[in-house]
Amino acid sequence: MKTFLKVDYKGKYFVIQDEMYEQDYFTCGTITKEEALKPEFVEEHKEFCNYYGIPCYIGKDKEMSKVYKKYK
Repeated sequence: MKTFLKVDYKGKYFVIQDEMYEQDYFTCGTITKEEALKPEFVEEHKEFCNYYGIPCYIGKDKEMSKVYKKYK
């Protein structure tokens, strides 16, 4: 099962990432792809990320990118 990092984003919330791209940030856990794609989690995560003005997902997974594409 594929897992992703939950990366603290400047102390605001977390971004789901494939790997660490910036060394200044800290991981605050992991999340499985299955958990990250659950409809309830997706909507809540998008709302929090939109509120804080941060990206929901950074990475190369096509399915994750499609689900977490930028929205308004």
